Amino acid sequence: SMGTESFKDFIKRNCDFCDMIMENYKDRNVLIVTHSANARVINYYFNGKPKDYNFSKSVIRNCELLTFENS
Repeated sequence: SMGTESFKDFIKRNCDFCDMIMENYKDRNVLIVTHSANARVINYYFNGKPKDYNFSKSVIRNCELLTFENS
């Protein structure tokens, strides 16, 4: 529908964001506050997409913290 981002564009935008974090904030602490859909993509970016990939499955609960290395 008009004005709605495609799934492919959503994934690309999140991965581009992660690329920027990796390049510009290497060896630094970065706090990203986001919602569950973005958290899934960010988690897959850093940990790889699991074989049983299911985008509807949450990787984080409300107010939960995920940590990733960027060194």
